[in-house]
Amino acid sequence: MHIVRDAEGVFNRQAPADQKREGIYEGKTASIPVTVTAPVLERISVSPEQMNIAAGKTGQLLRPSTRTEPRKT
Repeated sequence: MHIVRDAEGVFNRQAPADQKREGIYEGKTASIPVTVTAPVLERISVSPEQMNIAAGKTGQLLRPSTRTEPRKT
């Protein structure tokens, strides 16, 4: 699967990858390496911290998380 560039020049990929991308303008060519990295999970928790559920009933747990996304430059 390739790294895809949209019409605005933004690169997108759903999984980590390394590729070289090339641009051509008026017969001149330039290429750059593009690296896509996975976000890093920094923190995850479950809430509520304690739950009491009556027999036959249900409850819901939430798992908020914090991820570091790659920087846009």
